[in-house]
Amino acid sequence: MDWRKCIHCRMPTEQHHTPMQMQSNFKSPPPPFLDEIQRDMRVVVGNADHVIVMGYSLPPDDVDYRAFFAAHRRRDSDRSNDPVKCSIVVGSTKDHRWLGPSDWRKQLDEMKLGETPRTTLEAARNLFGEGNVRFYGGGTPQVWMDGGDVKLAVERFLTWSASG
Repeated sequence: MDWRKCIHCRMPTEQHHTPMQMQSNFKSPPPPFLDEIQRDMRVVVGNADHVIVMGYSLPPDDVDYRAFFAAHRRRDSDRSNDPVKCSIVVGSTKDHRWLGPSDWRKQLDEMKLGETPRTTLEAARNLFGEGNVRFYGGGTPQVWMDGGDVKLAVERFLTWSASG
C-alpha cells in the first residue's frame, strides 16, 4: 500500500486522497531562473492597478499566486487608494461579452459554468473584492474581436470598467 502522513494532521493518506492535499506540498523549490521571475512578478503585481487572468484558473492550492496577488494589499501609502481591478478571460460560455461585477454575480448560475470558471471567479472575488472583478466567458481569440474591430476589443480588454 502506498501512503504517507499528512503534514498537517499526521493522518495516513493514500494516492486517491492526493487532490485533497495541497499540491504545492509536493513541489520542489523552483530553479534559480524561475525564482527570479517570481520575485519580479511580486514587484510588478504589487504595483499593478489592473490584473488580467487568462489561461490560469487561480487554483486554491497554489500558494505562490496568493503571494503575488495578495501583494496589492501592501501598496505604498502615497499611491491612490483605489483597489486593484481584475479581469478574467475564460473560454467556457457562448456569451462573448464582458460582464461587470454585478452582472456576473447575477448570471453565475444561468451561465452554466463548469467548476474551474466558478472556482476562478470565486478566488478572484476573494483576492480583489466583490466589486473589482469582471469576466469574459468567450475565451480567446474572441476576446480580441469586437464585431471585427480589434482595436476597440484590445482597448476594452485593457481598460477595466465596472459595467464590463
